[in-house]
Amino acid sequence: MQLGILLLVLAGVCWVLIGVAISHAALKRENLKRIQADSAILCAIPAVVLIGFGKGGTFPTWWIVLLLLLAGMTNYFTFLLMNRAMRYGPHSLVWSIIQSALIWPFLFGVICFGAVCNWLRVVGFLLILCGILAASKAQTGTAENNDTLSGKHWLRIALGAFVLAGLTQCINNFPSYLGNADTTPYVRGLLILLGTILGFAVSVCFDRRAVAGKVCWMSVLLLTGANIASCYFFFYRGLDLVAEAGAGAIGYPVTLGSCIAGFALYSVFILRERITIASVSSFLLCLSGMIAMSIQ
Repeated sequence: MQLGILLLVLAGVCWVLIGVAISHAALKRENLKRIQADSAILCAIPAVVLIGFGKGGTFPTWWIVLLLLLAGMTNYFTFLLMNRAMRYGPHSLVWSIIQSALIWPFLFGVICFGAVCNWLRVVGFLLILCGILAASKAQTGTAENNDTLSGKHWLRIALGAFVLAGLTQCINNFPSYLGNADTTPYVRGLLILLGTILGFAVSVCFDRRAVAGKVCWMSVLLLTGANIASCYFFFYRGLDLVAEAGAGAIGYPVTLGSCIAGFALYSVFILRERITIASVSSFLLCLSGMIAMSIQ
């Protein structure tokens, strides 16, 4: 159990780096569609090599494959919505709102798989909802205030990403709850990455400009390194360990609590976003909710 929590915290640190890459792409108006696709291809190489040499494990049943591909696609579009929201709103609040989508896999685990639901987790759930409400009262920080999407439009986009992120997390939790011991982090990570590439293919079908645009290789490499460390070494292994201990519902809260706290420091000290009572309240409520939901 302790090892699982440690791995999930390390995965949270990796997710902070992913958030930094998305934030940078939003500020510099880089082509996040291409960045995600290029990074997914680079991340897939180690998994393909390991699986090719029989070291990466076997593929799960066909419907688990389809679910993980779908999770990769929904995650791809979640990042696009997040990137768009960050262009016009405060990065720290956008990040906190979207990461708070852990309430969906929490409810999913409790309702569908009988995960433990004590009073602290109910309080945590309500705190997160209050945090999202507080975010709606916050003023923009790094926003382009003269743009047509200024004001609270960033919040609508962020809430759309919040729902999509919740769907992604529920799908991602499925194999752990079903005890898919043969689905290694390499196989699972590869399927998620293939889903990302499929998402990019869908984007190209509707917008040929997705293959062009400004691409920063520093963003690609940062996203690649963080994804490899998280997918292949930390996150899925940690998720399986806590699920085996009967606490699968805390997997996302531990990871997301770490990444929200880390990204908040980045937004304050690097982005120098404006701090308001509403933004601080939103952050503290979301973080407190995650901590409460993580306590068994």
